[in-house]
Amino acid sequence: SGSSTTGNLEELVRTHVPECSPEVGSRPETVRYTLPFAAVDRFGQLLEALDDASATLGILDYELAMTSLEEVFMSLERETHGEQDAATAEAEVIAGLQGTTVGSEGVDS
Repeated sequence: SGSSTTGNLEELVRTHVPECSPEVGSRPETVRYTLPFAAVDRFGQLLEALDDASATLGILDYELAMTSLEEVFMSLERETHGEQDAATAEAEVIAGLQGTTVGSEGVDS
């Protein structure tokens, strides 16, 4: 089922980057995780693990994208207004899953 696929994917991502933050969104076929840039030395291993597990987990494709400056500035603005902590440099893993029913939206470039 989609939710078990999503759970298995999250377990895989957390194995390599325990500090990841799953993001909730509106596109069920896509799962998105925010990764702290401080873990950049582990991104290569994570990407290799995603390659190795793609058939088993039903991953159609994935991408690694840096948080945009606009997103960083918006986060800083929210912090100024006390809404949440400031964003540090982050990256995102966005995986397109086959037959997934739980997930989050991807990032448009």
